[in-house]
Amino acid sequence: AQQDQAELNLERTRIRAPFDGSSAKLHVGLGQYVTPGTPLAEVVSTQDLEVVLPVSAQWRHLLPEQETQLVLHSQSGEEIPAKVVRQANFIDPSNRQLSLVAKIPAAYAGKNVMAGDYVSAEIQSRSVDKLVILPVQALVNGDSVWQLVDGRLQKRQVNIVWKDSQNVYIDSGLEQGAMVNITALAHVVSGTRVELLDTTQESAQ
Repeated sequence: AQQDQAELNLERTRIRAPFDGSSAKLHVGLGQYVTPGTPLAEVVSTQDLEVVLPVSAQWRHLLPEQETQLVLHSQSGEEIPAKVVRQANFIDPSNRQLSLVAKIPAAYAGKNVMAGDYVSAEIQSRSVDKLVILPVQALVNGDSVWQLVDGRLQKRQVNIVWKDSQNVYIDSGLEQGAMVNITALAHVVSGTRVELLDTTQESAQ
């Protein structure tokens, strides 16, 4: 009777994957006893691939809308088109990053890129108007610059929209026509008097 019941249970058993794919790794063996919730296998999709793109949370205001096209670069240097399909609704507390998920068309899966590959992404951000672009050396304490006001240096806190290895992009904190120091200074405090050189005369000499 127990054997008949076991055969009936086996006949009623169905193992289904949530998508079309192939088995990448088995976690159970023949004759092994399993219970509900036991992982049986890892399955890799044979349809469109998805890639998780971690982005620093401080740049979230620049992230594109869903369905935005982007370009991925494979480890071999090939360009692969992809599309942003969703964004995580939480920030990872361990690294202060949030994740974009992009879908890769099935035509590129298995040839240009495979499950488990590393890629880099070229993402076009939202457009931002009225930016001031300064060399990164102009920054003081990470979020300020030295502005020349009436012959004296004054520290001005600015709002940084984006920063890379060369430039910093600022959208507020400086007035139109402000004169800003862009060279590294040591032991300077607000109110330090400076002399503005006439660059025209310097060039003539």
